[in-house]
Amino acid sequence: MPDSSSIASTEAIFTAYEYELDCEEKWFKDLLSYFEKTMDDGSEILSFWEKVTEQVDHYPHAPWWNYSKETRFTPNPCAVVASAFLKYGNDHQRLLDTKLPRGVLNF
Repeated sequence: MPDSSSIASTEAIFTAYEYELDCEEKWFKDLLSYFEKTMDDGSEILSFWEKVTEQVDHYPHAPWWNYSKETRFTPNPCAVVASAFLKYGNDHQRLLDTKLPRGVLNF
């Protein structure tokens, strides 16, 4: 699939943390910008990001990544993105971070 997904992008955050990569570098800031730009305020997507978009069904993918509309909140990817926004985000991303933990903590 030519476009990214929140799940694939979340794996990049996990990798950066696991290998202690420099999260102040441009690639990581761009990753946080991706999450900021694609964040839904919760009115349509209960977990702020769809794990995969409808586009995934048109490309080779794991059978468990078929698209389906969310019907309940899940902490993935919110918990990971919230940690990255809080630790490495710009001022606006840190403000967005206040929305995410509420859902995670109420899960």
